[in-house]
Amino acid sequence: MKKIKPLIFVVGIFAVVGIFFLVGKAYGNRAAKNSEPSKEEASSADQVAYVDQKMDEVLTSKEYNKMSSAERSERASEILSQLEKEGYITGVSYDEDSLLYSFEYSDGTLGGWQIEDFSGKDGLLPMN
Repeated sequence: MKKIKPLIFVVGIFAVVGIFFLVGKAYGNRAAKNSEPSKEEASSADQVAYVDQKMDEVLTSKEYNKMSSAERSERASEILSQLEKEGYITGVSYDEDSLLYSFEYSDGTLGGWQIEDFSGKDGLLPMN
């Protein structure tokens, strides 16, 4: 359980940053147009929420916590590949050194999936 908390924290940060980006973008466009957000802008937020929900379903599962790094990577790849096929994300890539999947939401916001906890033994990020 100790390992999943920082992982959930990282995914949460990605989600919050993405939401702030979307809200700022929608607000800026609305102010410039002086109108309601378009269907495209509204659906963009829904798409980000959908991707985050699918990731959270896996990240918070008991099964995922018991998996090895290789199994976690395989599961993440399956989920991200499916989301990419459905058009919710693009540009999925994996960095083996950092155990990080990177992708881009359909609205251009960057996202990621960290396979292993990257914090130190004390729960803090390593400084070196």
